[in-house]
Amino acid sequence: MSNAIDHVRVAELVSLFKGGDEAAFDELVKTFQRPVFNLAYRMLSSYEEAGDATQETFVKVYRSIDKFRGEARFATWLYAVASNMCRNQRRKLVRRKVELQVLDIGNGEDERGMDPVDPGFGPRDRAQHGDIAEAVNKALRDIPDDFATAVVMKDIQGLSYEDISEAMACSMGTVKSRIARGRGMVRDRLRGLL
Repeated sequence: MSNAIDHVRVAELVSLFKGGDEAAFDELVKTFQRPVFNLAYRMLSSYEEAGDATQETFVKVYRSIDKFRGEARFATWLYAVASNMCRNQRRKLVRRKVELQVLDIGNGEDERGMDPVDPGFGPRDRAQHGDIAEAVNKALRDIPDDFATAVVMKDIQGLSYEDISEAMACSMGTVKSRIARGRGMVRDRLRGLL
């Protein structure tokens, strides 16, 4: 979350939307679409999955805006919804990957009797995406959700400890601990690359 977000205007838009103003919701989406997508991308490391999670986040917000009580900023509540959506998406992706691996077990050849092509990135892809960015995204994918979420919210989204604490429904001490441990886990996974 950056300083560019006008939280007074956001509160007005939320009030208007709760009153039935659809255009207010459209403006909320325009305001938060990029930050929510960035959060989702950092947690899911896939543009397609991040796009799906972003869309599902706004659908959930649209359907459950009455559950927003205004005790915290709307942005904090929205990030909590988005991070929960991403955690659920990550679990689905892990299950899907395991299912595909089970289906792929065979004789090591494709249906034409040839060895399968290495699905890894080629040199051109590595140059385009950047090895370091890919390694950071992989490291964030590989660490437990609570730690990844805290690190992404703090280091990438720029949320305050207070906002993260509210979004993750835990104490500020827990948030600081998760960020420190999460950063350490990412650092360990990046050792040798940097």
